[in-house]
Amino acid sequence: QHWTVWGGSGILLKTIHHNGAVPYWACMAITNIIVRSSLTPLVIQSAHISSRFAKVAPEVQFLITIFQKDIKGLRDRNESPVTQFLVMKATWQTLSALYKVHKIHPFAIFKAPLMQLPVFWYFSIDLRKIINGADPGLAQSLTEGGLLWVTDLTEPDPWYGLPILGGLLLY
Repeated sequence: QHWTVWGGSGILLKTIHHNGAVPYWACMAITNIIVRSSLTPLVIQSAHISSRFAKVAPEVQFLITIFQKDIKGLRDRNESPVTQFLVMKATWQTLSALYKVHKIHPFAIFKAPLMQLPVFWYFSIDLRKIINGADPGLAQSLTEGGLLWVTDLTEPDPWYGLPILGGLLLY
């Protein structure tokens, strides 16, 4: 048998399940906690970056307001596109310098979400592969390992209770 990256979440679920000691619904919760905990440093870094962006936001807004006013004035006076471009270039350079002074990159705010996306994408695709036949034994166990109104872990939440509960727990 050749090795493949797919199936890692099934191995993790089976390891936590450990011959029935932990029900599969709890295994999924524990797996979620493990994965989210492993991403904590990334989330903390993202919070620091967001706070630095918040500090510079009033200056950026002021710069944008001045730029919009200048461009409107240039257009009202029918100035050439070259002049408008020079104003835009000067504003862009000022904005770049502002970010450099505050030691932030304009795209740094997207780093954490973009790095988390493949992890959660992998787990969702991998679980879907298990349910669709990659591991029939585990898929059968998941159909019988539910909790409360979600009796079958291979089917979506019929009453949307888990997404609503997740949304409420954010606040």
